Amino acid sequence: MYYKGTKEQCQEYNSVVVIAEKYDGLHTTAWANIIAHPNGKDFAIKAHLDYESSMSILSSLSSAWFPE
Repeated sequence: MYYKGTKEQCQEYNSVVVIAEKYDGLHTTAWANIIAHPNGKDFAIKAHLDYESSMSILSSLSSAWFPE
């Protein structure tokens, strides 16, 4: 599952998970990579089972997110 939102929303969600999970910043620096949609305005990040967000939720990312 993924959350879809703005780049800023995805960055904020990533920060929430990093802080809550107490990642050390050395070995683990981020929860997940932010994925940019080719349209340039949509972004997604993998959803963590323990942390919710108000962003839209997607069960998976379609092939439109990964053009050839």
